[in-house]
Amino acid sequence: ALFFSQLIFLLGINQADIPFACTVIAILLHFFYICTFSWMLLEGLHLYRMLTEVRDINYSPMRFYYMLGWGVPAFITGLAVGLDPEGYGNPDFCWLSIYDMLIWSFVGPAAFSISVSIFLYIVAAKASCTAHHQGFEKKGTVSGLRTAIIVLLSVTSTWLLALLSVNSDSTLFHYLFAGASCIQGPLIFVFCIIFSKDVRKAL
Repeated sequence: ALFFSQLIFLLGINQADIPFACTVIAILLHFFYICTFSWMLLEGLHLYRMLTEVRDINYSPMRFYYMLGWGVPAFITGLAVGLDPEGYGNPDFCWLSIYDMLIWSFVGPAAFSISVSIFLYIVAAKASCTAHHQGFEKKGTVSGLRTAIIVLLSVTSTWLLALLSVNSDSTLFHYLFAGASCIQGPLIFVFCIIFSKDVRKAL
């Protein structure tokens, strides 16, 4: 979801001269960005479950995660398209304008996902500390929690800069967004692959 949202943004944000394509790009951006934040929320939920449940949930069915990670964003996007299809895309760029009420169909779910994710990370960190003091901490949970927090901060800041860059004439936001996008990939690779004990063990 993160890959497709970034790719579509970089390749399609300026296709405003083709109205139909611009509308489709704006809808896809809406969907994939909400999916990105939904999966970050689910990552926090998964870490919390890993710390609090006795069984190994890594081998549990993923239907619930798929429903929340892909289904809910699809429902929200479909509802927004049905209510205000003209709100997607404008003469300047193929995205939602911060001056249009439709932006709340994205900001609302994104803010909810970020807030719940932060809450879950705090609760998970508390559960991890308790488990550590009691001597039965599960392996990989601390590094997973650290990685999840870093990814959340990176994705949130990049998304915010993307929103500001297309809605502002200031070149500063464009440079900041470009820098954040360039850093995001290596950052995720370092913390999710190189610093991951499970990945190094599997390799």
